[in-house]
Amino acid sequence: MTKYRVLLLILLTVFISGCAVARRLKIEPPSVREAKVTETLIEIKPPPKTYRVGERYIYYIRWFGIPVGEASLAIPEITEINGRKVYHLKAEVESSKWFSMVFKIKDRLDSYVDVEGLYPLKFERYQKEGGYKAEEIMEYDHINRVATYRSLLNNTVKTMEIPQGVQDMLSCIYWIRLQEVEPGNSIFVDVNADEKNWKLEVKVLGSERIEMLNLGTYDAFLVEPIAQFKGVILRKGKMWVWISADEKRIPLILKAETPFGPVVTHLHKMDKVN
Repeated sequence: MTKYRVLLLILLTVFISGCAVARRLKIEPPSVREAKVTETLIEIKPPPKTYRVGERYIYYIRWFGIPVGEASLAIPEITEINGRKVYHLKAEVESSKWFSMVFKIKDRLDSYVDVEGLYPLKFERYQKEGGYKAEEIMEYDHINRVATYRSLLNNTVKTMEIPQGVQDMLSCIYWIRLQEVEPGNSIFVDVNADEKNWKLEVKVLGSERIEMLNLGTYDAFLVEPIAQFKGVILRKGKMWVWISADEKRIPLILKAETPFGPVVTHLHKMDKVN
């Protein structure tokens, strides 16, 4: 998995599977029809203390401004794993019909996060991207700081050490939404992805007022994630995410610059899990 896929899945969007950018960064909004940015002083309200069971966000994905698919983030339920209550987090990405004729994508991520500790106990990944396919399960033992990886395709089993409180590539999205933020500061979190432990820095760049197509106006703060592996900062591309500054902390827009061109993911619809 490339660094781009790690970051895109980590911050899908947000949110997987899955943007307007501050003018001070000299990056133009993707389209005035999608978002209109107004620089202003924004109050960033305190984050929620728990995850919102039943929330579901649906996103359009554009590549070079062309619609290529949809993504979604949802918390369908609270269930149990090994006698522990866990939030079931779910992310899905699927390419559009026309784009699937060129390159078909159908991904699903499931994370099961301990309700009390807010760390993942189990992570599942099911991916079909062109000729690439993956069906994997990661189980986390936070007491002994060990993770067990299992491939459902070839029955490979591996174990590896993990940092205390490590998040997976999906749960870290929700963990970040619960953190206090202040422009100019950074949030740091350990993320386990692609059988590796990554140090993720999320820079809080500023706050803005954004007018979303068909969804109204939102006060939002802008963050930039930077991945680091074994002390090496990986910056071949950049990514920015806009998150609502209210108590819901809704991932609104994501923009990523990749070797294959700009990818924009923007919120299209807010729904309830059926």
